[in-house]
Amino acid sequence: MGYTRDFSNAPSQASANAVFYGGTQYSGIRSMIGLLRHWRRVRKAMQQADGYLGHHIWYRYPFTFGTFSFFASQRQMMEFAGGLRHQAAANWMYLPGVSEGSFFRILSPERNGYTNGIWAAEPTAAGDNGDTESGGADTPPESTTLVFDDEPSAQREPTVSETPSQGLRDRIPRLPGVDRVLLGTAETVLRVPQARATLDSMGRDGLPAGLIHRLGEERAEQAVRAARNEVPALQEFYASLGPNAPHVMIGNERVPTTDKQRYIRRYSITERCVDGRVPARGVTIDESSGSSGTPNNWLRTTAERRVVHANIQHYVYSWLGDEPYITINAFSLGAWSTGLNMGAALERGSVIKNTGPDPKKIIETLRFFGTSQRYLICAYPPFLKHLIDVAAESNLDLSRYRLAALVGGEGMSEGLRDYLRPAIDPIFSGYGASDVEIGLAGETPLSVALRRLAADDEQVREALFGRNPRLPMLFQYNPFEYYVNATEDDELVYTISRPGVLSPVIAYNLHDEGGVATYEELRERLTQVGVDLDSIAKEHPRSAEAPFVWVFGRKDSTVSVMGANVYPEDIEAALYDHPELARMTKSYCLGLVDLDDGLRRATASFEILGDITSELSETFDKAIFDGIHRRSPDFREAYKNRPDLVRPLIQLYSEGQGPFADEDWRIKQRRLIAQPANV
Repeated sequence: MGYTRDFSNAPSQASANAVFYGGTQYSGIRSMIGLLRHWRRVRKAMQQADGYLGHHIWYRYPFTFGTFSFFASQRQMMEFAGGLRHQAAANWMYLPGVSEGSFFRILSPERNGYTNGIWAAEPTAAGDNGDTESGGADTPPESTTLVFDDEPSAQREPTVSETPSQGLRDRIPRLPGVDRVLLGTAETVLRVPQARATLDSMGRDGLPAGLIHRLGEERAEQAVRAARNEVPALQEFYASLGPNAPHVMIGNERVPTTDKQRYIRRYSITERCVDGRVPARGVTIDESSGSSGTPNNWLRTTAERRVVHANIQHYVYSWLGDEPYITINAFSLGAWSTGLNMGAALERGSVIKNTGPDPKKIIETLRFFGTSQRYLICAYPPFLKHLIDVAAESNLDLSRYRLAALVGGEGMSEGLRDYLRPAIDPIFSGYGASDVEIGLAGETPLSVALRRLAADDEQVREALFGRNPRLPMLFQYNPFEYYVNATEDDELVYTISRPGVLSPVIAYNLHDEGGVATYEELRERLTQVGVDLDSIAKEHPRSAEAPFVWVFGRKDSTVSVMGANVYPEDIEAALYDHPELARMTKSYCLGLVDLDDGLRRATASFEILGDITSELSETFDKAIFDGIHRRSPDFREAYKNRPDLVRPLIQLYSEGQGPFADEDWRIKQRRLIAQPANV
């Protein structure tokens, strides 16, 4: 026999550039049973991980087990170690009573390695006949319509007594020394819910914005790699794409974008979960609006919801302070998940009454508890205007009360904010989506000040938001929780960066039109038009240098009023329920009209071939309303609360008139009127 340093004919493990060697002494039979459950999943995830080359198991009597695991690179080894399956097993192992002790070492190859005998570098040498457990890396996990996992511990929120083992700390060698310590500390603290709720202010106040941006980017990259290894739908989706598929950059990762049409509707809800399984306990099913005819369902674990609730609670605390208050939750409590989640979130920090959008019940509540209390009202923006009108009719002077408001579900004009302010102040808007998460971002005193400045100064608006005549909503968001991109078409793409998400959200395109910028980038833009951002921030002591995201609205031709989305498909379906109306219709489009009182109303415009009469307008009005009302659950719910505002305004135009006059403009805008005239 001879020897050589050529490993090309040796087993795959011989070419490993990183070897994990570790072992754990467990406490008894019960722990060994738990080990069998966790090891099955860890092994499957490891075999599917990038760079996996094989592994061996070793044993020492009576309760000590360990592994040798071989990977092509240390980076790929660390990516697997940071995955959800491995993190869950490590967290379980650190629970009291599970193990007595453990160790691991990371081994690297030396230059003086060699091969000999049958693994020498000769043409007749045998191939890779290693006897380790391997295979399955190219086979996605099997999934059915709904596969329950009776061991939901992978999604369990760690307790204070647990020691987080994996996460961003596994990738610390890629960062310099100071960042290394801060990153490990931040990731450890964030796994304790009580500490996270305390520190989870916008941008992690007290830490440099540049550092937070780097750590958030690192965290997002880790989320991408973990989901790529663990989510069957993403694996199949990525494999089906060509080289020119739409994508965004998350750090150094080139990540294809997903959306509702190409991803959500293509794969089952189970396939979109980690390991293609749904925990049998501790999961909530949220239902979105179904405005397009088919409601979508979304799965969230109890741990996920606790994180979101803590974030919302801290967001409210950041601008209301710690003075006690009564929350009146006027969001719909039945049609969407928003109302239920807001109620659960805000009961943690206040006394709460879930009234739903019932102005009389709210007025009774205010009268009962009196003017000495402070109140927070949560609702859709138009409902607050309706509440003020009903209160005036009921001879209740709201200016005598201390009312604040948290609104969401749709945009809010500054005119409406001004209309409400004599009775309700402050008013802040939150931003979220059922597809991703509620509480993605929120208005802050700083963002409101900038938006109001942009409303009054065209130069400022253009500096902030580009050449767009519309005034978007302007929010700030936490870059440690979410990574936000804007595509070349100005569509916003979201990634949930934190670990432990049952159905990972990776580069998800909501088709909301808008943009994103850091505090520093906006400061440079404003400096060019003579505005000092730092001076504005100093006027608002709670301001943070968190990044900004602005939202013009859904770019897929959706209009929203009182939380009820209206789609072109709704109009088309209602129209074709009546063939005689469809025959005389050449085209149609959707839009929003600004009313004199600062509110907005949806409008459906039709290009008619033939004479337009009042009788025809009434026929269209009834047909379109009946069609949308029959098909859309959230439209029906919103209509019950505010029929005069939710019912679309029907406008009939002769051929080539009104919004149908400019043929090129219509093609560009398709079914959406971007900025209609006031009525």
